Amino acid sequence: MEHDFSLQACIESVGFEIENLHRNVFEEYGRALVRAKQDPFFNKTMIKAYEQYIAEHGIKWNDKQED
Repeated sequence: MEHDFSLQACIESVGFEIENLHRNVFEEYGRALVRAKQDPFFNKTMIKAYEQYIAEHGIKWNDKQED
């Protein structure tokens, strides 16, 4: 079984978390930052994927998040 760890795959994963599972993008981004430092097996491309998702969707740190 082949796994896809590309930036595109990571962006799709982030999109699913945010849009379908209704997770807070900044909380998940923060978790990814910490995990990248603590877990040597974590795919650090996820950091770039969160950053790109935030930029592409024009999300600002002080935007009101829906519950």
